Amino acid sequence: LVVSDHYPVLVQFDLPEVEPPPPRPDTVRITRLLPNPPGDDTDNEEVTLKNTGGETVDLAGFILRDPTGQTWKLDVLGKLEAGANATIKRAGQDMSLNNSGDTVELVTPDGRVLQTVIYGAVESGEYVSPAP
Repeated sequence: LVVSDHYPVLVQFDLPEVEPPPPRPDTVRITRLLPNPPGDDTDNEEVTLKNTGGETVDLAGFILRDPTGQTWKLDVLGKLEAGANATIKRAGQDMSLNNSGDTVELVTPDGRVLQTVIYGAVESGEYVSPAP
């Protein structure tokens, strides 16, 4: 007969359910700008964004901003699926993309600058594609 001085111990852990972290907004990038479109700049200037991440990002509260503090609200773009592109036109929003060159920042709802794009003078219909 063998007797052990070790008694089995049973332990049960009840862990609360953990929600997955929210999608990382830093996967959204400006991929191109059209500062000098054919026709009316106030309506037709445009910026294209891409979600380079693996999860959908809600663009509510995101803005584009220039050095003078003028902005474009990106709420109308809604949710940007993983890998998808979305283009927003100025459509009368305050910030203009200057044809002679400008600086544009992509800003999260909490005020973090995700990307800064600086470009020089552009011709009519010329797209600006920032370096990755």
